[in-house]
Amino acid sequence: MNYQGNLRKIALLISFALLAMSTCLYAYLHAETSTLIGKTLAAREALRSAEATKLQGKDIVNLFEGTKDKRKSLRGLFVASENAVAVIQAIESVGDASGASVSISSIKSVPPTDKVRIGHVSAAVVISGAWQDVIRALTLFEDLPYDNSISNLALRYSGDGRRWQADFDLSVSTISKTL
Repeated sequence: MNYQGNLRKIALLISFALLAMSTCLYAYLHAETSTLIGKTLAAREALRSAEATKLQGKDIVNLFEGTKDKRKSLRGLFVASENAVAVIQAIESVGDASGASVSISSIKSVPPTDKVRIGHVSAAVVISGAWQDVIRALTLFEDLPYDNSISNLALRYSGDGRRWQADFDLSVSTISKTL
């Protein structure tokens, strides 16, 4: 019986050892599985984020490609900052096209800078002539093919033979070559 009692004790010790080992193995595998699940979820979130960013990038590329023609025509709205002569020529051409006398009393250029890429050329313009010619000239100034604005407009009747005069400030946007 002594022999069987020792076997039972050995079997009991082996059972406790196996129980302890299986408990430790379970705890280790549970910790590893939890870590692996956390890493997998983080990787999935990173993949979703990357896919969303990729889709946003595609949207930006599509927007960029879709506006290519419009961007080309945008340069036509501005006068090159190095070419203020084009503004003077445009002003003078209005006089020829309208039948009114157009003159520039002063001109000023504010060129674009590194921080402000759009500048402007300002001119004090005087138009004189018959009413319909002055109005036609003003309409042509409004329709110049450049980004421009008219301010400080004053219309006067000179009284000598149906002559009208319009004085105003014309500002035309200029752009640097690097925009």
